[in-house]
Amino acid sequence: MVKGFKTYDMQIEYLRKEKNIICDTLNDRDILVKYGYFNVVNGYKMPFVASKDENGNHTYVKGVRIADILEVKLFDDELRHVLFKNITKVEAEVRTVAAYAFDLSNEKDNKNWQDNSAYDDEYFEVKKIVEVVKSLMSEVSTSRSNYLRHYQEKHSTIPTWILVKVINFNTFIDFLNITRKDVKDSICDLYGLKNRKDYSDYKLLQGSLHWIRKIRNACGHNERVYDMQMGGRIDLKYFDTLPKTYSVKRGQNKTMLDLLVYMRYYLSDDDYIRMLEEIEGLLRGLEEKIEKYAFEIIRSKMGIKSLGHFEEFKKLKKEIKYCDFC
Repeated sequence: MVKGFKTYDMQIEYLRKEKNIICDTLNDRDILVKYGYFNVVNGYKMPFVASKDENGNHTYVKGVRIADILEVKLFDDELRHVLFKNITKVEAEVRTVAAYAFDLSNEKDNKNWQDNSAYDDEYFEVKKIVEVVKSLMSEVSTSRSNYLRHYQEKHSTIPTWILVKVINFNTFIDFLNITRKDVKDSICDLYGLKNRKDYSDYKLLQGSLHWIRKIRNACGHNERVYDMQMGGRIDLKYFDTLPKTYSVKRGQNKTMLDLLVYMRYYLSDDDYIRMLEEIEGLLRGLEEKIEKYAFEIIRSKMGIKSLGHFEEFKKLKKEIKYCDFC
């Protein structure tokens, strides 16, 4: 059944009578005008839902205001900003070092990224390599980048450092996945992406970048991020240094906590601690503005057991030795 149009006054009346949400001031009307009913109520209502009836309609905790729901949205907005600026920094760096490692690996044979034999044909089937290279060429051909067009006009081939800038993040991860072992090893060495036996962890490299990519895309499209999840949680050495409640169990999903741990690999100490402090500050600010039950739901959805654990996260020390790369 198609839902009919509701004016702002009708929306307010609906929230008050049907949802029992306090919404009766001019400021409340301003919220609906500025942010939209769907973006606020539908997007961020869940921490305030008490139950669901047999028809799937939500019942809200008594005393909930639309202003409370807005506070969760504003928190999520700021969380996206913090994550996006750090993720894009990581993304740009990983693309850059991957391009260098790829060219270094293929320097002796003078092979470029369009050559199927420039990849790991011992581990991957030729069909898989051809498929990925075809995707690379397709995205290059459709790119409208000025610097790419310049190279097309001046040179016979597009260099790898331009390739990795113009392809989308998912395609870049596919590209990195099929590169030769020495390429992935050099990146794993740089960022300390090692398993418990201290070998390069390709699963961690690919899995961490995919989760970073998914969060980045959500940030870029203004989607809710605090409670995002993704299957296939990875057991990491870093979890050994955290409280036991963070240990990985079979079947668990990745959460915001996993992203924070993944970012530890790719960010410098200063950048990492700064990011943690910003996120902790946002959480503590939200804790003061909404009821405890709603805050605890949000904290739990993020995979964070206690705000006090941020001090433990900050102890995940590591050094990225750029001078030793390749």
